[in-house]
Amino acid sequence: MIFLLIIIGAILIIFNMKALKKENKNFDNVFNEKIDNITEVNLEIGELRREFGETIFELQCDIEKLKKENLFLHNELLKINGKSFDNKRDHNFQNEYKIDENEAFNLKELDNKNQLDNMAKDKVDKIKELLDKGLRIDEICQKTSSGKGEVLLIKGLYKK
Repeated sequence: MIFLLIIIGAILIIFNMKALKKENKNFDNVFNEKIDNITEVNLEIGELRREFGETIFELQCDIEKLKKENLFLHNELLKINGKSFDNKRDHNFQNEYKIDENEAFNLKELDNKNQLDNMAKDKVDKIKELLDKGLRIDEICQKTSSGKGEVLLIKGLYKK
């Protein structure tokens, strides 16, 4: 009976050793696959870093461009106001002034608005001039590419 138990124990030990070897092979396969996947993941991470780097570089270029544009507009405003702006103050302005994207957008919007106002004033002046010459409203509409209502409104405003 003891002999039978020893044989059964030895058989169980042999089967368990074979099972452990199979598990080690499975573990080795899984481990090697994970290492291969890690290299793929690292390649993907590297590509994402490159893309982010390019995007950040483009954003930095845009920011620098906006800073230069803002500095140019600031200098132009100072020239218009008749003030001088020396290089030292200019350098300090570049170093200290932090541009805000909304401010740059507002400056462009203000410039566009001024251009539209100037165009509207020119159009009104042209219509007034044509009215003073005695042209009919239909002729004025054709020459200025304006609507009849707009011409009549301008005519009514200048009568007062």
